[in-house]
Amino acid sequence: MRKADKARIDAFQAKCLRQIFKIPHSIISHVSNATVLAKAGATPLSSTLLSRQLHFYGRLAGLPATSLLRQAVLQPSTAVPLELSGKRTRGRLRLSWSSVLFAQALKLAGGSPAALNEMLCGASNTPHGWRLAVYDFCNRQQVGN
Repeated sequence: MRKADKARIDAFQAKCLRQIFKIPHSIISHVSNATVLAKAGATPLSSTLLSRQLHFYGRLAGLPATSLLRQAVLQPSTAVPLELSGKRTRGRLRLSWSSVLFAQALKLAGGSPAALNEMLCGASNTPHGWRLAVYDFCNRQQVGN
């Protein structure tokens, strides 16, 4: 997801929370979006979305090799996404959902495709371990913003 999209999603969440808590717009009230999120006790929606997408990517990588969904998105016995084939139409992004999530999953695994494969497809693959890694990664991302 692009930075602008993250900002747009988080701004929408703050706008909705402002309406719920009856806090005027930030220009009028001088209350920042971060303060609104803290008052609501909410995490940024972009962080929640990334967490859910990474959870799904982990489940997708954990599917058996015979799964049609896995075959359509990932290369056999790895967590690497398939290369898109065909001609990209003019004005279309070169990115795909799977390639963007693969980049995020690589960051989560420390930048090594071998470590990511071990986490998702190897002998140490446990759904609970992946869930904890995603939770820690998303919390680190949230603190960094």
